[in-house]
Amino acid sequence: MTVEILHNVSVETDSGYELCFQWCNFPYDNKPHQKGYRFIWKKDGKLLAVRGQSRIESAEIMFELIQKATKEGWFISCEKE
Repeated sequence: MTVEILHNVSVETDSGYELCFQWCNFPYDNKPHQKGYRFIWKKDGKLLAVRGQSRIESAEIMFELIQKATKEGWFISCEKE
């Protein structure tokens, strides 16, 4: 399954990884595509899907990403696309 990233913001964390907050199109077999948010890690510019469910280091980082998405104008409003 190749997820299509429609919007993305990210922040470098103290751990040396980059945490991304994304609005994506998730293509599922035998189902209509579904859109939704996800948090995902990057290292050296590459997505780390192997980390599975994303542990978010702090509420501060999570809110920073949401604020960035809001500032860019796509948070919540993208749900109507």
